[in-house]
Amino acid sequence: NFTPPNFAGTHFMKVGVGLTHTTFDGRNRSNTVRILRRYGTISQQIDFAGDGLLSRNTTEFSSFFEDKWTINDRLTLKDIANYRYLHFNLGQDLDLSSVVPPPGQTATVWIPLKEDQISNELQMTYEADKLTLIGGLYYWSESMEATTYVGETPTNGIWFWRAGESDGDSWAGFFNATYDFTDMFSGRLGGRYTHDDREIDSWTWIN
Repeated sequence: NFTPPNFAGTHFMKVGVGLTHTTFDGRNRSNTVRILRRYGTISQQIDFAGDGLLSRNTTEFSSFFEDKWTINDRLTLKDIANYRYLHFNLGQDLDLSSVVPPPGQTATVWIPLKEDQISNELQMTYEADKLTLIGGLYYWSESMEATTYVGETPTNGIWFWRAGESDGDSWAGFFNATYDFTDMFSGRLGGRYTHDDREIDSWTWIN
């Protein structure tokens, strides 16, 4: 938090950043399942292939900037901007699940994902003796891309591949009016309009 030199009113600003990184590695083991008949003979046997590999790592960066501009005793303008970046990787051995690979092959999945997201909100507040008015605009945008690989390993013997991209935009306008009739009673009227637009493209390849 910091207060810069006054110009055309007073400004109070906030800046923040955040960084997180998470890594997980593990292994899932399943033993052979035998279903026996009444007299002890084997009715059904289920064997599990693969080494049950599990892995995940996530890196996320976020930042924000806020400026509260007090123009005069009645009028205040606030701007809030945010940015977020996400990088995600998931690896899992699917031979120990219900996924059935082609004959003679194993199934290991690897899913890398990247996401960028920004938003900005502009808010104006007017305060009189009994009346408070708030109006503003909001914008949000997101871009995301991900790929799913299934094969012998995350990079070798790939027999299934699916990629996708998603882009989204949203903007909104809002207002709120509050009038204090007495110290105990007030009336409030507000509204918001939002427009969303999203496009998703995907491609699939099977060997």
